[in-house]
Amino acid sequence: MATKSYKRTNNAVSTASEPQATYAQCQTECTPGANRAGRMSVEEYFDKVWTAVLKKYEDIQR
Repeated sequence: MATKSYKRTNNAVSTASEPQATYAQCQTECTPGANRAGRMSVEEYFDKVWTAVLKKYEDIQR
């Protein structure tokens, strides 16, 4: 089988670049949906779920 040889004229150097997009800084709270009326925060939801888990565990222990 014949092999081909390729002649390089210069060394290829790998380069990495920084992203070109600029990211905006939040002027208000950055969590989406947290400011909506009638919505729970993550902490409120976790507390509600955790109390339900503890209640279920107490019911099982009886």
